[in-house]
Amino acid sequence: MNKKITELKDIHKGEDIWVIGAGSSMNYVDPSFFENKISISVNQMYEHFPCEYVVGRDLQVRQRWEETIKDLSNRRDIKFLYSRTHQGYGGVNPIVESDNFYEFESGERGMIDCIGTDSMVAIRTTLNTCIQIAGYMGAKNIMICGKDEGRLNGNLYYDGYVKDYWPDSENWGGIENWLYQTEKNTKMVRDKVKEVYGCNIHSLNPFINFKLEGNTYEPSK
Repeated sequence: MNKKITELKDIHKGEDIWVIGAGSSMNYVDPSFFENKISISVNQMYEHFPCEYVVGRDLQVRQRWEETIKDLSNRRDIKFLYSRTHQGYGGVNPIVESDNFYEFESGERGMIDCIGTDSMVAIRTTLNTCIQIAGYMGAKNIMICGKDEGRLNGNLYYDGYVKDYWPDSENWGGIENWLYQTEKNTKMVRDKVKEVYGCNIHSLNPFINFKLEGNTYEPSK
């Protein structure tokens, strides 16, 4: 049997945790920045940045996840935290047994009432789940990285993140509107996590200010 996420409750009490999303702003962050930091990878970003944890919810997208699950089952430097059910509310996710795999239950679809319990939010992006998990682990400060929700210099995602054979992410025609819709959900999750766990939550800007050093940003819509 795989482990339960309850084993990780307050494991990083009072520490900083970085949540690494896949937005193209991560092209401007050197992977070495995350060395000696506690970081959580949203889906496959662990392939590009050092992470102690990986979180996955949509494991029935087999084209994307079969290879990743096999890879993570052979890793001892990374813990894989996964939803028992697809997207948090669908059928039971296909999973293998590994001593570095941790299963979690999800709260009601689209609801935040589970924040503060042992169940994790299932509300749009997996990054929202990662924010709650960081709070659950006891983080004092949570730093969100790569949550762009738009195009930076015309790009939605970190270079090389999206594989040609994935049926989702940038390969899905509805991705722009989906990203646009995530903003209000993440604000809800952020506010509730701050309230429940008493932590700070901010976002990483890889540039020196909001002028973006001449780079151009277009929000999704």
